[in-house]
Amino acid sequence: MASAVGDYLFSKLAEAGVKRVLGYSRGSIFIGSVQRNGLDYEDLNHMHSNPGPSEIGAFVVSAEEGELTACCNQGTNYFSYRPVVYVVEHASAQFCDLSQLTSRYGFATSTILSSPITVVSQISRILDTMLYESKPVYIGLSLAVAGQPMPAPSPSASHPPSLDYPTGSAPTSMSTPSSLVPPLGGTPGLASHTASRAHSSEPPPSADEEEAAKAAIAMSFI
Repeated sequence: MASAVGDYLFSKLAEAGVKRVLGYSRGSIFIGSVQRNGLDYEDLNHMHSNPGPSEIGAFVVSAEEGELTACCNQGTNYFSYRPVVYVVEHASAQFCDLSQLTSRYGFATSTILSSPITVVSQISRILDTMLYESKPVYIGLSLAVAGQPMPAPSPSASHPPSLDYPTGSAPTSMSTPSSLVPPLGGTPGLASHTASRAHSSEPPPSADEEEAAKAAIAMSFI
């Protein structure tokens, strides 16, 4: 997450299905973030077309007095009983009571983005509520916070842990079973076979018998 908070917010709006952002001021501090995320900005006084029945509403609202009311009126006209988000410029990131705004304009929920550390969970909660309840939501954002970088992913997320084995316990490739390793100096098993015959009461094998024994032992490893 190397982007700034403002860019991250509008990228999540785009992922939620927002295609264009409406407002009354082209001087909004959010215009750059809107455009960098492939969203269209349209002035409410010069709209190219009315929103379609499946369009998700999105407004950027300046801090000018009366603009929130004007945007909410347009939102009620175009997006009645549908998901719509109002991103409102704040002078600072300080906490303020939004309960009066929420009750006055019928917002399902509201929040002020105050720190990059909490932005991800705040935006996720707000947009989930908007989509689930199909009601308007309010997001307050100041210029000071909008320009702050989002936290970088932790190293553990990008580098999986290595497999460290104790000394002497690391797995080897392929090892040959000791039973198949021929003893030094001759055919595997021949020495033990000959020794067992030497201690028995049977007479020593002839040359033909010894060759046959070698052949039989060799065939057992094929």
